[in-house]
Amino acid sequence: MVGIVFALAPSLANTVENKGLGIAINMISLFITVIIYFITLKKYRDEELGGYMTFGRGFQFVFFASIIVAIVTSIFVFIQMKYIDPSMMDEAMNQQMAEMEKQGMTEEQMEMASQMTGIFKTPMAIAIISLLAQLFWGAILGLIFGAIMKKWPPPVQHSTQVYKDLNEETSI
Repeated sequence: MVGIVFALAPSLANTVENKGLGIAINMISLFITVIIYFITLKKYRDEELGGYMTFGRGFQFVFFASIIVAIVTSIFVFIQMKYIDPSMMDEAMNQQMAEMEKQGMTEEQMEMASQMTGIFKTPMAIAIISLLAQLFWGAILGLIFGAIMKKWPPPVQHSTQVYKDLNEETSI
């Protein structure tokens, strides 16, 4: 849900022309995402796993959550770019061309830059890039939070739990 709200924000706030606002929106979105993953992982560890969690379990939880978020957000990005605000990409490209003119680039250089970025102007390409970027950052957050939130049980309790788990497996 946070991803969808922050995917809509650039259109509503006209961040194509106001880059500072666009950066601020992205930073707020990242901060909220980090907080949500942290709180959710802590709750999962403490309530579902009895207060103990391995690094791998923490990574897996955050990464799987990021897969779901990435898919939903990317679908929304596609819908936004294709149907809700199809002019957004053209506005961004026009702004980029104006910036290149300010830098003194020739028409030929600007045309070459436009052709090189042309493949990335379609809603599908933007949705795929969004998906891959979110999966990358989900993996990074999974590594960080898995390391921070891991908590081993005391040795005696751990041995008892292993014994219980083995007993349950052999009795089936």
